[in-house]
Amino acid sequence: MNEKDFIRPKITDKSKGIYGHVDFINENGIGGWVIDVSNSTEQRVVEIYINNKKIGETVANLPRPDIASIIGRDSNCGFFVRWSDLSIPDGISLLDDFEVVVIDKLSGREIVGRHAKGRKPKTLGKDEEEKKEIKQEPKIEDDRIREEYRIIKESGLFDEEWYLEQNPDVKRDNWDPILHYILYGWKEGRDPSPNFDTDYYLYSNVDVALSGVNPLVHYILYGIYEGRKPRELVSDLDYKLCYFHNLRVAQKKASLEFVPESNIDLANIRDRLPFKLIAFYLPQFHPIPENDLWWGKGFTEWSNVTKAVPNFVGHYQPHLPIDVGFYDLRVPEVRRRQVELAKKYGIYGFCFYVYWFNGKRLLERPLDEFIEDKELDFSFCISWANENWTRRWDGLDKEVLMPQIHTYESDCRFIHDMVKYISHRNYIRIDGKPIILVQRAHDLADPVRTADYWKSFCIKEGLGEPILVAVHSFGFYDDPKKLGFDVALEFPPLFPQHFLSRIDQFAKILNPDFRGTIHDYSEAVNLSINKNKLPYKYIRTVLVSWDNTARRQDTPSIFVYSSPYLYKKWLNAIIRYAINSTHKEERLIFINAWNEWAEGNHLEPDKRFGYGFLQATAEAILDNLPEDIKLKELKETNIIMFKKDNRIFYEEIDINKINKTSDIAVIIHLYYPDLWEEFKGYLSNIKHRYDLFVSIPVEVFVDTDEILKFHENTYIYRNLNRGRDIAPFLYIFKALYPLKYKIGLKFHSKRSYHRKDGNLWRIRVLNQIIGTSDVVNFVLNVFEKEQNVGIIIPKSIAVSYKAHEGSNREHLKRLCKMLDINWQGEDFIFPAGTFFWFRFKALEELNRLNLRLEDFEPEFYQLDGCLHHALERFFGLIVKKKGYLYGVLDGSNLEIIGG
Repeated sequence: MNEKDFIRPKITDKSKGIYGHVDFINENGIGGWVIDVSNSTEQRVVEIYINNKKIGETVANLPRPDIASIIGRDSNCGFFVRWSDLSIPDGISLLDDFEVVVIDKLSGREIVGRHAKGRKPKTLGKDEEEKKEIKQEPKIEDDRIREEYRIIKESGLFDEEWYLEQNPDVKRDNWDPILHYILYGWKEGRDPSPNFDTDYYLYSNVDVALSGVNPLVHYILYGIYEGRKPRELVSDLDYKLCYFHNLRVAQKKASLEFVPESNIDLANIRDRLPFKLIAFYLPQFHPIPENDLWWGKGFTEWSNVTKAVPNFVGHYQPHLPIDVGFYDLRVPEVRRRQVELAKKYGIYGFCFYVYWFNGKRLLERPLDEFIEDKELDFSFCISWANENWTRRWDGLDKEVLMPQIHTYESDCRFIHDMVKYISHRNYIRIDGKPIILVQRAHDLADPVRTADYWKSFCIKEGLGEPILVAVHSFGFYDDPKKLGFDVALEFPPLFPQHFLSRIDQFAKILNPDFRGTIHDYSEAVNLSINKNKLPYKYIRTVLVSWDNTARRQDTPSIFVYSSPYLYKKWLNAIIRYAINSTHKEERLIFINAWNEWAEGNHLEPDKRFGYGFLQATAEAILDNLPEDIKLKELKETNIIMFKKDNRIFYEEIDINKINKTSDIAVIIHLYYPDLWEEFKGYLSNIKHRYDLFVSIPVEVFVDTDEILKFHENTYIYRNLNRGRDIAPFLYIFKALYPLKYKIGLKFHSKRSYHRKDGNLWRIRVLNQIIGTSDVVNFVLNVFEKEQNVGIIIPKSIAVSYKAHEGSNREHLKRLCKMLDINWQGEDFIFPAGTFFWFRFKALEELNRLNLRLEDFEPEFYQLDGCLHHALERFFGLIVKKKGYLYGVLDGSNLEIIGG
């Protein structure tokens, strides 16, 4: 951790290090936490500074169950200090921007909090004039009520402004909101904030309900530390969404991402490429006596794979194979089909994991039969998985089933037992030198001596001096020469000295026992692509995906949003790295993995993506095909996923390639490609010339040729699936605005599985805005005659913000702040569902929104409270602030409403 890590601190090492965070700075005081994880029971003393002036100190000794859950042991490391207990410099106010520095007194480590200007004048110092402006707390005679008031006030969990807005009778009668809640509100089922459901807390905690205590007070004092939920976090609807989006993959109907097997065949050019793709291969798909003893009769990797279930809404589990199916590697036809697929899609060879324990072999049969099968002419190499076999599938020393004991003598013996593989005609060599991987080379008893022995032995046996590869993993990320090895190998998902952001907080967790981690695959892609070149030989590896839920249901590590597109993007970058390398070893590229099904990591086809990852592999090869290998040599080359066309844009739009032929732009988001036929019918109602822009997530498999040929001036934007239809619309709008389009139409393939009338809703709205050519003509005439109309919305979805605020106020405030829009919560109309006609000028403020894709929350099928939900409302607000009027369309009638 850096000396100053004050934005999003992460405990990256649960055994050592000092970590901390300033959680809040509000009108009550300053709160946060500081911990030395190597001694979590030691109380820390912290000094507090404002603008470089010490104002006091306190002890970090308050319970923090959230931190305890991360480090796996009890921890009283929290602190809270009231302003009244500190020496505040005169004139410092919550109206000001200021910096709070908290210093761990023993170590000198700093954590920093920054306070931004508040909306109410709340003085922290001793300026009596300012103090008079502060609303005084009510005088309460009853000691119990006064104490409850203090507890609630200091917790920061009561939203007074929100309470008054939700309860106009309380505001009308001039009640103090907290006092009203204490005396009446909770008994009437009123909620103190959007984040606490009074009735839910009482109904789900019978002991609290029977005790008659204030539920919010109980939660503050006890519930938050006992892990009680403040509101219903998972509903029946969430399980329904899980079924529609994930479990239905197990049915016969193809998923949105399913890619069929194509005609592509790269078998004859694999050997001639300037780079070689090698896929890691797991042999644990057949029963062995040891696994029968440890796990039960008939255990194979499939036993783990088939028992996995989703941990959260949107979680892709279980992974179910197609083509070869739930295979048994003792069957020769299975291995032959695997090789056929690998060759066809451009894989040069397999790297078999070898499990060797001081002479004892496990899972050796598939490799032995592979080299004996004369029909299999396919390259291979080996990687010694020299780790403990444990019941926890993590290679550590807990619950060891088969120990890996290293001595210099036993390590030397390993190479003797590998001769039959290394000497095979198909073993992978570079200039006659066999390549041998070791997963944990740093665990060898004497790596340097062992490497020297292996090399001498292989030379003596006529095998050639081996190229020894030390895998970067499990604490070793250094120069392989320090171990006597020649080359290091990158092995994602294990990254050195870096950690990936966790996005668990966005997920709707379905499994109450879930304690795993969720990461964004795209972050791993960017981390690997942008890695600096190392000063030693380094073989790169591309990760297909990662999710070991099948092995560790409650404590998995999960990379969400892996897709053939992102995988291909990663592979493309690594291929270019390999081609440009001057070291022949670095022209090998490893792929993790061919068939790690229990880790959700497989090139082999499955029910969700079909042959997508294999097809992406082939298309990455074709992207980097040398000029001396002519395409005519390929058998029926067929790029079906990521086609090249001047009218198709991937992630970024080149406006220089857009030929503007009209003042009308139709912008469609097509997440469900099967609705394209429906959309074609509606588009045929536009008799005026228009340019068509269709955004389609790269994760979705679609025939883009069919879309391009429908309309003469169509452009396709392939976007990453984040921010639903809103993020791509915003991006397209900003790209098109300089081209001076005047009128736009936006709609999308909304299905709304959370609504019973999802499809009917979409059809009804489309009929209202584009259902006939008369409707379209009417709308365009309105825009021409009524220059002050900025947006036209179907009546059925033209709604009031105040009636549909949801949990979007904070996002809206931030958006207004970005554009310096003065908005005090007044009402406006917006198109709920974002189907609308618009005047480009009315939405021109969108050009000033500097939003990145990363600013949109990760997709977990949220129904409210995300940035894209706020932008849906923001469209209506900026039309009003720009001075334009709303048009509410009902058939051939239009009601014009003031902004």
